[in-house]
Amino acid sequence: MSEIEKLIETDAENISHSRRILAGFDPELSLALETAAGMFTTFSRCIEGATEEYKDLSTFKQCCNEMGVEEEKLIEIIESKSRDNPILDRARSAWFSIYGRRVRGIIFLLLQRQFMWAVTDLLRMRITPAIGYTRLEAESLALLLIMKKDPSVANRWMSLTSDKEGKAFYKEFQGQIIKELKNISLDVTYEMGSGASLHVRFASAIRNLSFKNKPGKSEIWLGYQELKPGNGFNRFQYFLQVLSFLRTQERIFRTLADAFPEVSDPIWFTRVDVFARTVDVLWQKLEKTFPNECEKYRQRIAGQV
Repeated sequence: MSEIEKLIETDAENISHSRRILAGFDPELSLALETAAGMFTTFSRCIEGATEEYKDLSTFKQCCNEMGVEEEKLIEIIESKSRDNPILDRARSAWFSIYGRRVRGIIFLLLQRQFMWAVTDLLRMRITPAIGYTRLEAESLALLLIMKKDPSVANRWMSLTSDKEGKAFYKEFQGQIIKELKNISLDVTYEMGSGASLHVRFASAIRNLSFKNKPGKSEIWLGYQELKPGNGFNRFQYFLQVLSFLRTQERIFRTLADAFPEVSDPIWFTRVDVFARTVDVLWQKLEKTFPNECEKYRQRIAGQV
């Protein structure tokens, strides 16, 4: 069996172990991950029913008629940033509104995929990449909020064609991204994802890293599997990571309604409240089951702030 095949086989075994371990702590813990996945699907349906563009399209076509140009020509004029008459201003506003909704839909789909990739990595007991995906989730959500306030940013985002342009875009909006994330308590998630997963730092290697000193030499070993079920398995750390992940999803769910004000179905807000209460109960159980470990964790986090 090749090394790659061994890793694939171990991943499959880990998924079986992780589900059993999570259910052993509380059946609701494993179910909460499934619930979160279902909530992303629900919200995507809410978006589909709330993104009708007929009003903006009607305004845009009316502007085309008033200016005596085809739609393609009017888009070209809009993107040239010309500002020579009020009709053009109306057309630009309508076009950016249409385009902004479409781009926000794309970013939401990225956000949903980031969640799915993260949760499956968690079930494979790969903590570091899951933390990285939550960083991407946070950035996606911040961009959604920024684009909601200024739809023209969506047009710029969609027009990025090179790494140079991408870096310039990120540099320009990084301050706004951080500000939005602080407002929704996801700035720490964003920074932790950068430091522990998306940059080459020691924090990326601390899980399953070992040093062995032998006469005349030393060995350094880093396993592909960050957690190994067995006697040395740290259940508290695993439960902590899963619950932290779920708390991040709760904050994302609460903020999605701000990023998509078109979605106003009261059922969504009820589901978010139910999900939040479930996560609260699971955190309380973690506190009761691992009081000493939780206290040490709080002290460590306090020392990092």
